[in-house]
Amino acid sequence: MERRVEARQASQETALVKKLNGSEEAMEAGVADISARGLKLLLPVKLEVNTPVSVRLGERILLGDVCYCRQEGGGAWTAGVALTHSISDVEAIRNLMKRLLEAEEDGARLRSRVT
Repeated sequence: MERRVEARQASQETALVKKLNGSEEAMEAGVADISARGLKLLLPVKLEVNTPVSVRLGERILLGDVCYCRQEGGGAWTAGVALTHSISDVEAIRNLMKRLLEAEEDGARLRSRVT
């Protein structure tokens, strides 16, 4: 019996996953399925339950917490991630940050000339 609130869509995308409570490098993961509230990842390593993660999926960054992690055949792991936030159009955010930093530097140069 299906207990999910929202239907999941099968996926064959690849994502970059990074634990947010450590300094580990991002790891590549497969995305088995996805919904508005969560996703299932296919990982090379185990992630502990309640670990906060970021999932870079194309131009989106999804933030969430691991709600389960099970070992599969061949040493792979399947993890469920309950999503808490989604950031779309990463490139637009990057460009905005660049413009804000440039404006800050311009303002600092003007202030140094005045004093």
